[in-house]
Amino acid sequence: MYGYSRTYPGTTWTGQCASIFTTRLTPFTISLLGLRASQSLPPALAAPESPQDREHEEPDAERRIMASFVIDIDEWSMRALIGTASKHQASALRHALYRHLTTQTFVGPTFVVRGEYRMFQLAFHLPYYAWRDAEIRIEDHRRDNNGRPMRKSRDASYLNWRSKGSHSFFYEAQTSCVVAGSDIRRWVGYCFVESYFDVDNEARDTPMAYYEESQGEEGMLMDPCTFGWLRLDDNIKDPREWFLVVFQHRLNQINGEWRQVVRKVEQSVRDYEKVAGMSASSR
Repeated sequence: MYGYSRTYPGTTWTGQCASIFTTRLTPFTISLLGLRASQSLPPALAAPESPQDREHEEPDAERRIMASFVIDIDEWSMRALIGTASKHQASALRHALYRHLTTQTFVGPTFVVRGEYRMFQLAFHLPYYAWRDAEIRIEDHRRDNNGRPMRKSRDASYLNWRSKGSHSFFYEAQTSCVVAGSDIRRWVGYCFVESYFDVDNEARDTPMAYYEESQGEEGMLMDPCTFGWLRLDDNIKDPREWFLVVFQHRLNQINGEWRQVVRKVEQSVRDYEKVAGMSASSR
């Protein structure tokens, strides 16, 4: 599991398994984020307690923005995220974790009003199946309360009519993103993706992969939440714009996964028709 953290004037990015940096990405371990969870959030990340507090802020006050990107979320990464969330972010994070873990489908806005304090939420939760051709099945290392893998996988090798020796599997997966805040100056984003079914040397959608691609003379640091399409230097400050960009590219990614499943099944049907036709003609 990997993640990243980014800090610069006006915006702070945090994620699973990374360290604070200023101009370049560096990987980190989950224990470092856990250490940060035990410390109080800096003022720049704490939302104002009331609308009156917001009115007394200086016009040039630092923007309070935080986004987290997590691969294959597990117990320890959830502990770290919960430990770093403010009380105003707790509701959004709670719903995000619940819908992600239970593979719910949801797209839409939510508004929370508590007295004079108002919070908005923009969220999408998209379940899908990922088809992979491999020699062996990759089991999800995460476990539910009954000790079973959190995400199920199924052997689809019986669909390979053309080559009997090949093996195929499809895996349950979920991509979730939630943006929550009090206004466009103070918001937090959470993006949870899964790639447990990809072997380490083939997995592209990890912060470590983005980090390695950014190294070099012409390397650029890309935002993992956008599937590597948006540069972190672009520094989108409007939560609505950032949410829509993430939604666009993650939806395209999931659409590609679903298309691959459909292509494989269609090819299996065509191959079966050929085999069945040959068997019928030989009788």
